[in-house]
Amino acid sequence: MLQLKTMKRTNALLTRAKTIRELFPSPKAYRAFEQFATVLKEGGNRMSVHHVSQFASSQAKERVYNKANFYWYIITPLLELGFLDKIPTWNNELKRTQYCYVPVFNDLPRHPVGRGYYRDAWYLCMEWNDLFFGEEAHMSMTNEDSRTSKTVISGVTELGSLNHKH
Repeated sequence: MLQLKTMKRTNALLTRAKTIRELFPSPKAYRAFEQFATVLKEGGNRMSVHHVSQFASSQAKERVYNKANFYWYIITPLLELGFLDKIPTWNNELKRTQYCYVPVFNDLPRHPVGRGYYRDAWYLCMEWNDLFFGEEAHMSMTNEDSRTSKTVISGVTELGSLNHKH
């Protein structure tokens, strides 16, 4: 039942969202996402599950956004839409594997494809790439007129220690 509810919500998000701001239900949720994106970028585009939990707790303590709502309205939709991924990464300090959240790079053609949904998805993915990958996103655009495919940039999945500032 929960999976069906989540799937309906994700479909509703996709049909109305043309920008990243529109993925979130309120201005308060978007502000929480902006803060999360800033911390994620400062951490080298990866953040351990533990650090995300600490971040969500700090948001709740500062009364910015409730921890449960942070996961329900920010993390879950980004995971379901394929903008965020959870990958195993080796932590040298703890000598064990940890799961990390990383933004997913969307490999896009140079120009938007088609009309309607596909065009809106192209602009949404382009905005995401600009937010997390900047110039690197524009340099890797293909000349093909293919549909969007998602790949994680190899530099993000390197094994190494996690250094986050909290």
